[in-house]
Amino acid sequence: NPNALKSNVTPTKKLITSVEKVMKLSEKRFYDMTEEEAADIAGLSYSYFSRTFRRLVGMSFTAYIDTLKIKEGERLLVTTEMSVTEIGQTVGFSTTSYFISRFKHHHGISPQKFRTFYAKKQDVI
Repeated sequence: NPNALKSNVTPTKKLITSVEKVMKLSEKRFYDMTEEEAADIAGLSYSYFSRTFRRLVGMSFTAYIDTLKIKEGERLLVTTEMSVTEIGQTVGFSTTSYFISRFKHHHGISPQKFRTFYAKKQDVI
């Protein structure tokens, strides 16, 4: 969000467009996109992309990708019977324990508890 800039330097429209392009592509490729690849897509050096992304979006590229992975994990938990391990692999986490750790960091509960809670909530509706 360009209105949430952390410094007094106003980014160019081209720079904002480059970061937006990366964000849109990331929504489709979050499971395997690296920050190096994102910088190439934006046409920026790795370090400049990293600083610019954080300044424009308010979080690091890695945190942004993590958030996209967790959101997809949430969707799969409540719409499929896939195991937590399968979901973690599908959304691009290297290990099940890392998926569970990141999920707990975002939600304060494990993926399995999230699934159980959501299923109970659906029963009430």
